[in-house]
Amino acid sequence: MNKYTKDKITGLGTLLFGLAMLWYIIPNWVVMKTANLNHTSPDTFPRFASWVLVLLGAFLLGQAFYNERLQKHGDGNGQEAATKKDERSFGDKFKAFISSDTYCVLMTAFTILLFDFLLTRIGYIKTGCICSVLLLVAFRSKKWYHYVIVIAFTFFLYYLFSKVLLVKMP
Repeated sequence: MNKYTKDKITGLGTLLFGLAMLWYIIPNWVVMKTANLNHTSPDTFPRFASWVLVLLGAFLLGQAFYNERLQKHGDGNGQEAATKKDERSFGDKFKAFISSDTYCVLMTAFTILLFDFLLTRIGYIKTGCICSVLLLVAFRSKKWYHYVIVIAFTFFLYYLFSKVLLVKMP
């Protein structure tokens, strides 16, 4: 699957998800305006985020079609590069996948699911440290102080919510 096809699928998915949020999810699942609230309500931010998704999805979809059209009317060197790309070994393809944006997106999704799974089992501090470090490894951060900062920030958030704001943390 080429980049333009991926962009088309992502743009269309984002556009449709934003529209589903606006017309189905928010009206049916978010508490709407009450008499006590003036300009903002519980549905204000979800509506804003949904419109942003719709606009960005439409923009990405349009950009994919536009760039694909430019490439088709270009010099035609795209086919030769594609055949050379397919002749690589499994090790080369795996290294290319590890260094791709798709790997980072998949690792982020995995880390979110892992955070959800571990949170009630081992607690916020351990889960936060593990998942933060895992994200830094996935995004190939080589600076030691990034790891120190995310671990310190995890402890800071725990202190802020559990001691200052008195929110019960797992």
